[in-house]
Amino acid sequence: MRFFFLCSMLPVLLMMSGCRTEFSSRDLADAEYLVEHGTRLFYEGKGTPYEYATNAICRNEDAMRIFKGRQDGDRAAAMKRLVECRRRIQRGMEWNVVLPEVKIPWMKHVPLPDGKISEEEMSESLVFRGEYPLGVLNQDRSFSDSLWLIGWKNEFLYLAVSFRDDDPEIYHGKNGCPDGKYLYLGDCLEFFIRPQINKLQYFETLVNGSGEFWQLSHIPGYWGGFTSVDRECSTPGVTVKGCFQKGRFTIEAILPFRIWHGEWCGRSPRPGDVFSFMMLRANRSGNRYGFSAPVPFLFGGHNVYGYLRASLGAGPAKNTDSGK
Repeated sequence: MRFFFLCSMLPVLLMMSGCRTEFSSRDLADAEYLVEHGTRLFYEGKGTPYEYATNAICRNEDAMRIFKGRQDGDRAAAMKRLVECRRRIQRGMEWNVVLPEVKIPWMKHVPLPDGKISEEEMSESLVFRGEYPLGVLNQDRSFSDSLWLIGWKNEFLYLAVSFRDDDPEIYHGKNGCPDGKYLYLGDCLEFFIRPQINKLQYFETLVNGSGEFWQLSHIPGYWGGFTSVDRECSTPGVTVKGCFQKGRFTIEAILPFRIWHGEWCGRSPRPGDVFSFMMLRANRSGNRYGFSAPVPFLFGGHNVYGYLRASLGAGPAKNTDSGK
């Protein structure tokens, strides 16, 4: 009888506490848990693949105060933020994916960026097939024929992708574009690279099917998020080619290592050089917009803690296509 009384009073209690009734008892518990254990979770997340999520705890201090009634504000909005933060952290803690370190093959031939991926380029590159939507462990069967290539030759890194899309939506905007249609909000490839994994700086390289190129530089925030260091980096020597054909768009890019600074500004790349990276497909179809990666990946492109760790391979490359 007492249990029934408490259950029947729960909606009233939630309303009295300033919470809207669309929030469940689990929502309330998650918000309370983050408020009570946020400091511990923040420090426990350091050095883990989900640090990107725990770093965001400190950005929710206002939401915590509003939720506890110590500060004026929209309590429902504050609770929503806390619940989302808690769920992301929980997802990260349950994420048992351990990505292998990959070796970037040395390419015997100089790639020809013509917007078409040749058999030679396929055989000499590291090849990933298919797409994993962010935060999902299984590939999207609708895009099992997607291709992602990466290799290196002398002073250059070679990137190529090929995605099926009957009607690509290409945006062109960069810094300060008046209509808000930034390049990354349309169909494009996003390549993130952390050239020195013991340093903070990382680079966001954006390329669309029209061959337009945009590079930015960031550092991850200790308290969550990121800070842009340079919103339009100088990128001399870049060659990009895009192609639309038979319901697919293909992008090829030749990128000098020196555009990512670090040691590569003072010397040529060498076999054994270690860095981390992630490739993402930004896929827009009208109002639908999402991201996928060649491997299981959490949160988004600025999650530097979840990138693939890579090293430059030596000698003529053998076929590394995992499908063969």
